[in-house]
Amino acid sequence: MFILSSSASPNKADAPSPSSVTLASSTALRLRYLAAHLHQLGPRSTFELLAEAVQGEPLLERLEVYARLDPEIVHALGGDEMPSIIRRIK
Repeated sequence: MFILSSSASPNKADAPSPSSVTLASSTALRLRYLAAHLHQLGPRSTFELLAEAVQGEPLLERLEVYARLDPEIVHALGGDEMPSIIRRIK
């Protein structure tokens, strides 16, 4: 749930619940677009983005990079699927 607000810091009485976030409306709209586009790219891109974020990459900047990918091309090249997990049997 997004609480759209133009103020940088909400009043304590208006503090968001743990499941909500306060964002400027333009930021929230852009984030919605980026999230929908990332979803179209498939689970592999989501995994790759999360791995980059865990390593300290700036999330919004990386989302913008992923937004330039064409989902049809990613799918045609098989880049939307997670690779199989290979298990070594001794």
